[in-house]
Amino acid sequence: MLKLLKYEWMSRWKFFLGGIVIAIALNIDLIRSILNEQTPSKFAIFASIGIFVMGVGLFFDHIARMYKSLFGEERYLLFTTTCSGYHILGSKIIGITLEAFGIFVFAMLMMIIDQKIAVYKYPQLMENFQSFYTEGIKEIFTLFMILLVGYITFILIIYLSVTLSKSVFSVFKYGKILSFVCFLVISRIVGKVVGYFDKFVDMHALSYGMTSFNFEGSMSYFVFNLCMIGILFMITGYLLDRKLNL
Repeated sequence: MLKLLKYEWMSRWKFFLGGIVIAIALNIDLIRSILNEQTPSKFAIFASIGIFVMGVGLFFDHIARMYKSLFGEERYLLFTTTCSGYHILGSKIIGITLEAFGIFVFAMLMMIIDQKIAVYKYPQLMENFQSFYTEGIKEIFTLFMILLVGYITFILIIYLSVTLSKSVFSVFKYGKILSFVCFLVISRIVGKVVGYFDKFVDMHALSYGMTSFNFEGSMSYFVFNLCMIGILFMITGYLLDRKLNL
């Protein structure tokens, strides 16, 4: 699996390096503008657009990773290795998760550095930042984990649908269209289940006089999505391992 992760990163490290350089340059320019009480420069505007475009590109790259593995020329080499379908799928999900954590840690480091610079320039802001280090980081990390498990669930739904087109629906002429229909159906079902779970958490929270966004509610949502991820992972891994038609 480590070799698969290394292979996934070999063709993408330049993309992430470029994103880091642009993000650091953008952050320096914004901090300079704030400290000098100036409006953001044209570079900041174009760099912000560039970061947004790269984020969208990374999202589509996450989707395309399974598609290329199943429909690209690399599929003959990839699926004839000793790695099982579970290992191949796991390497992609682990890679996406590590990338998300890397982006999160990088963003938090820049945020902390920016705060240190702001406090050095304006010491009176120190009191406003105390709560950030005590509760803010915890809440941001909790929100990040909730978004991450939801994102991984969505990616696995796409991966399952793409895998269906190369396994169960491979004998049909319009297998890709059927897999897209399955994506809509699975997304609808998962959305309904998540919606019912949210209502259950809200009712449970109200019965105890709490808001739904608390540590217990967040943990329940996190564990629930992990179960959804496990189910989607096992089904997709099984299809990749036993039912694939290259």
